[in-house]
Amino acid sequence: MIRSVAASRSCYSKKIALYLVFCFLVGVVLSPITRAEESQIGFYINGYAYPVALLPGQTEGEWLVSLRDFAEQTGLTLGWLDESKTVRIKDTSVIAYLQVGATVALVNSNQFFLREPMQLVNDRLMIPLSFLAEVFGYETEIRPDRIDLSIPTELLTGLSATIQQGRPVVSIRTTGLPRFETYLLAAPDRIVVDLYDTQIDLHGDFDGSLPVETGILGIRWHQFRPNVARVVIDLARSVGFEVLPAPNGQGLDIQLYKQVQAVSFQRIFGKAQLEIKGSGPLHYSVTSLQNPERLVIDIEKATLATAIQELELPNDPLVNKIRVNQFLPHIVRIVLELNNPAGTVLAQTADPNSLLFELVKKITGVQVSPVDGRLAFLIQGSGIDQYVVEYFPDLAQILVDIPSAILATDQPRLVFEQGPVSDVKLLQVAPTAVQVQIGLRGYRGHEVLASSQGLRVLVNESPLAGHRILIDPGHGGQDPGAIGWTGLREKDVVLDIALRLRDLLEKQGAEVILSREDDTFISLIDRACLAERTGAEVFVSIHVNSSVNKEANGTETYYYYADPKGQELATLIQREMLTTLELSNRAPRPNRDFVVLKENTVPAVLTEVAFISNRAEEKLLGQPAFRQKAAEAIFRGLVAYFAGPTWQYRELLAPTSAGPGLQEFLAPPATSGSASQSGSEHKEEFSWQQLQVTPVKPGAGIVDKVQVIQIQ
Repeated sequence: MIRSVAASRSCYSKKIALYLVFCFLVGVVLSPITRAEESQIGFYINGYAYPVALLPGQTEGEWLVSLRDFAEQTGLTLGWLDESKTVRIKDTSVIAYLQVGATVALVNSNQFFLREPMQLVNDRLMIPLSFLAEVFGYETEIRPDRIDLSIPTELLTGLSATIQQGRPVVSIRTTGLPRFETYLLAAPDRIVVDLYDTQIDLHGDFDGSLPVETGILGIRWHQFRPNVARVVIDLARSVGFEVLPAPNGQGLDIQLYKQVQAVSFQRIFGKAQLEIKGSGPLHYSVTSLQNPERLVIDIEKATLATAIQELELPNDPLVNKIRVNQFLPHIVRIVLELNNPAGTVLAQTADPNSLLFELVKKITGVQVSPVDGRLAFLIQGSGIDQYVVEYFPDLAQILVDIPSAILATDQPRLVFEQGPVSDVKLLQVAPTAVQVQIGLRGYRGHEVLASSQGLRVLVNESPLAGHRILIDPGHGGQDPGAIGWTGLREKDVVLDIALRLRDLLEKQGAEVILSREDDTFISLIDRACLAERTGAEVFVSIHVNSSVNKEANGTETYYYYADPKGQELATLIQREMLTTLELSNRAPRPNRDFVVLKENTVPAVLTEVAFISNRAEEKLLGQPAFRQKAAEAIFRGLVAYFAGPTWQYRELLAPTSAGPGLQEFLAPPATSGSASQSGSEHKEEFSWQQLQVTPVKPGAGIVDKVQVIQIQ
């Protein structure tokens, strides 16, 4: 027990000793600050007193100052890394790193030896004043009762506000180029400019008169601190800005961004136009985006002066929605959500502060394919809702004019070695107008169809294309017609010839109507009236002849005596029959009595192919090859009739296969009686209004490259 009491007393004595040492150290650490405050040592910057904590250094004549207090008054920027107890001090041209307790600093990557290390006292960094003065260029004077710090200062000598190229500019004039910081503040909206190491020396008051279009309500200034001059620009609304050195290096120019004041969309004479109005000339960039289709217009160095906009256009064929917002502090973004790919062309406007974009369709090329006796030219470009197609005999061309469009292809001129089309050219005939020129060797008609995939121009390669022809196989049903020596019946022979003729005609694009397609009886008057009911252009009745004279032979064709067009058709068919069948000529014959001729309202003929009552010719009629020749002869006669008197027959080109997508597009449009699979294609009424366009220069848009195409 005695040992325990002694040990306790010894431990107690040690605790008292440690406490006295702790109090002594605290007194040593804190006493300099206390002594400095008690001695009322003042700290002055450029003659103005500041509450900056001071601590006498261990080196004679050295003082430590509170880094936080000093930075607040001089505008230095501080950063702190707690792990290594390192501080970063930054000015416009100097970056210094110091560590607590270290005698070496890093200044702009160079070593700097300190007379005393930086200390951490009561969570306050105390740094040698001599280091700050030498590194950042200050002058110090230490007196018994004060420390004076001299910072080189500039003078704020002038303020003005002007409009320069549509941008409001606040000019701050000083005797040099000051260090500064800027802030954009709200409620109220204002720009604050702090000029460090600057004294206000304005001679005369700024009158505050500002142009209304600047959006500036007023300009205020005051000496925020002895070494900081503050300029406040009061704004009508928040606006972006940039700070540039004055041209002569004496001061700053605060350039406010131009304002986007309005964005509007309209259609004028069918043209889609987007107008962007600004407070001055606007600079922009346009970007196209896909999936979904969008056009993005960025107005650079601009501020949106209106509320964020979102405009929906449900009835416009091209634009679905327009969105306008302040994408970045310096960029106003306008996004157009499109129904179809489109481009933009900048149109001229009388207002230099307005951008007028015309939205145009993109024409991406021409695809060519033979279809049913016609060449199909697919002008590729979605949303082609306006166009004019016209045939010009003097130019030997079909011209397709597409307004509000631009070429988005370098497809060469297409040249065809044979056929009715000689070449196809794509031209940009005006900044917003595309023309497709289809050169012709001979014109045989054309048709125009619009689709969601583009515009289709069908050029008749065969004279038959697009014509409606009625073929009438004679007799049928209970009426067998004439019967030959072997029992061959007329109704069977002529139906077979008619079906073969139908196939030949349809391959060349003709629309064929058969009075009967099987062994059916139809009265003569019904046959005669069928052409008028169906809108057929010609009527061809096919028969074989019979006579009590078993030696009678040859071929003949009848027409109504008072119909010159019927006579022309009969003559041409009779000519081809003689050439093809090599039978005797019984000549084209006028007739007054045949019901199918005299009761018809269109050119009508009745051809007697051969005599079924003649043993030799009955044998020929029983041969499929002969019946095919008869069908080909009538086919050639119809080709010659629809081609006109200058036609010289050549073998017409057989259509080639096309890809599934093109086949679907090139398929005939759905009639009113059948449903269309896509629901997007419709047959357009032919328009004869010529679009007047003026090329930028002769030959503008013609591509020098040529691609030669051989259609088989």
